[in-house]
Amino acid sequence: MFKKEIPIVFVGLSMVVAALVLGWSVFVKSEVPVQVPVVSDDEIVIDDDISIVENDDNSEIDISDWKTYQNEEFGFEIKHPENWE
Repeated sequence: MFKKEIPIVFVGLSMVVAALVLGWSVFVKSEVPVQVPVVSDDEIVIDDDISIVENDDNSEIDISDWKTYQNEEFGFEIKHPENWE
C-alpha cells in the first residue's frame, strides 16, 4: 500500500520544487546592470582599467619594438605592445 504512494509523493514534490526554482529564476533573479561608457573630448573610459586615447595630432606611433602574433591556420597577424597580456 505504501509502495504506490511514495513515487506519487516524490513526483509531486519534485514538480513543486521545479516550479519554485523556475519561478525564482524568471521573476526574482535581478538583471545585471549595464555600464555605459563615459565619453570626453580626448579619452573614452570604458572601465577603470581600460581607456582609449585618441591620437589627434596625426603623428605616427612607434611600433618597432612591438611583438607580432601570427596565426597560420586563419592567415592573419596582430602586432601588440610587449606589455600586453
